[in-house]
Amino acid sequence: MNAARAPSAAALHALAAVLFLLASLALRFSTFGDTNLFVDDVFYFLVGQRMHEGVLPYVDVWDRKPLGLFAIYWAIAAISTSVVAYQVAAWLFVAATSWVIYRIVAEIGNRRGAVMAGLAYPLLMNAFDGFGCQSPVFYNLFIAAAGLLVVLEFDRLARGV
Repeated sequence: MNAARAPSAAALHALAAVLFLLASLALRFSTFGDTNLFVDDVFYFLVGQRMHEGVLPYVDVWDRKPLGLFAIYWAIAAISTSVVAYQVAAWLFVAATSWVIYRIVAEIGNRRGAVMAGLAYPLLMNAFDGFGCQSPVFYNLFIAAAGLLVVLEFDRLARGV
């Protein structure tokens, strides 16, 4: 008789990713197609669409947001001009950020706490009006990923390498 093997870390990470995709989808699905969540989302998407026609941010249209946000919406508009496109992109960014938060906590704590932290992110995003496609929905992934890179290097940093 073979002893049951514990799942590998990669399998657990993949399972967590699926969990965060499903949880984030469940929390955000009811907003898909709603153009009235925030006027900013529609404006950013309009700028992204118009950039495909040659419009330049800060020259032809003005907003105080950084160019990277318009670049994200430009990339989304290259795939589809439906508002659902940027809402799906936001869902994927939220799920990815949840997974990165999970990885950070798994590195410095335990997996159970990591799963709870990953699930807390989309819940708290909704609690603080983050169910739309405001800029933090997108840039939080990059901030969390930078934090993960630091956490993954704790041993080297402690050795001064």
